[in-house]
Amino acid sequence: DVDSIEVNNPKFSEIKSTLDTLMAEDIEVLAWLYGVNVKLGQESGEYPGFFKVNLVGHNKYNSIQELKDKAESIFTQDFLSTYYQVAFESEDPIYREINGDLYCSISESDIYEGLPYDTSRIIATKETDNEILVDLVVSFGQDIDSELQRIILVKTDQGLRFNNVY
Repeated sequence: DVDSIEVNNPKFSEIKSTLDTLMAEDIEVLAWLYGVNVKLGQESGEYPGFFKVNLVGHNKYNSIQELKDKAESIFTQDFLSTYYQVAFESEDPIYREINGDLYCSISESDIYEGLPYDTSRIIATKETDNEILVDLVVSFGQDIDSELQRIILVKTDQGLRFNNVY
């Protein structure tokens, strides 16, 4: 019964804080890799269809590496490799660096918003050598029953990261 779960159980406060931090930007950062929510400036004369990046969300990123660094603060490099192929490495990438500036092609993509995880209602965690399994509630609102879901956080040298989209 999900209603009997202790809200903000103190024994899960550290993992709740980690999840809240990672989930605050996870879907948005993936959207940026597809050029969504990127404010563009002048078109490149050298590469028509690419426009100088003014802002990515509310942030100023000046290079592909800066975008990668942000993404890798949330997700594992292994998970991001598919996104990087499309965003930076394909024959027709979404981003290019041109004369030291970051450029982006226009994207019409829509991004999935993710599930409404309730990090205040964590039920259990289990730690392995390289992962932390977190069972928590997904709340869909008053008209639809809540359900339990598992999130897997991967241990990296830089801290805990997602290895998929939640």
